[in-house]
Amino acid sequence: MTQLKKLSSLACLSVLHPWAVCYTLFMLRMRRTLAFSARIHNYLLLLYLFSFALYVSQLWWETTGRFGTLVGTMHTMLAAVSLGHAAVLLVMSLFIWIVDRVFPAWDFFGTILRSFVIGTCQVLVALHATVSDEGLALRLFGG
Repeated sequence: MTQLKKLSSLACLSVLHPWAVCYTLFMLRMRRTLAFSARIHNYLLLLYLFSFALYVSQLWWETTGRFGTLVGTMHTMLAAVSLGHAAVLLVMSLFIWIVDRVFPAWDFFGTILRSFVIGTCQVLVALHATVSDEGLALRLFGG
């Protein structure tokens, strides 16, 4: 009985809504999962920036083609995993907002900012790869 009293005080249990405990505990777990997953996304961003630094290091030091291929593959894989994880975090944030009517702004906008950093670095890498492989052609008047 004391266990039920603890749950009722923590989860706003009322006699009219016995499902309130399960619902509130579910949303509390989802918020904790969102916070933990946002922390994991921060670490993925740090790992991605490390691989970006490895990619940029090829500009100053001579490396083998195998190293370039490995770093490029790792860079693309980390970008895909990070952006996929960001999509899951955004869906979780929107779900919490719709169901619980509490908008997790810090997690939502932080995820968008981290995704923007990853996308910007990915565009820079693609631009560098295109220019270094195919060169740069300027056209003055159309095609």
